[in-house]
Amino acid sequence: MEERKDDGSATRFRVQVQRNGGPQQGGKVVLVTEGQAYALVLDAVATKLGLDRATVKLFTAEGGLVEDTDELCPDDFLYAAHHGESFGQPTAAGSQVRYFLFVYIYLLFIYLYL
Repeated sequence: MEERKDDGSATRFRVQVQRNGGPQQGGKVVLVTEGQAYALVLDAVATKLGLDRATVKLFTAEGGLVEDTDELCPDDFLYAAHHGESFGQPTAAGSQVRYFLFVYIYLLFIYLYL
């Protein structure tokens, strides 16, 4: 969603953010104003995700480091890293469930047949 006002005020748009390396679903929506200080965007992200503002970095879905508000586009999906993390590939929640199910069945098989 992008909205431009006829009175000459700045454009506002939404971006979706989630924690770095988490499941590729969900997230929080942050409203960004064109020309807004990047520090204010990082404050909003940190508040929404419960992260320490001093250590937050934003990455695009492809892993590019975002360094300025002008690099953001409407409906961007961003990942928030903190405490010096580098970009981590998002995980598909379904693949995590399948992996744990596989491990559970494997361990159950070993327990029953050994």
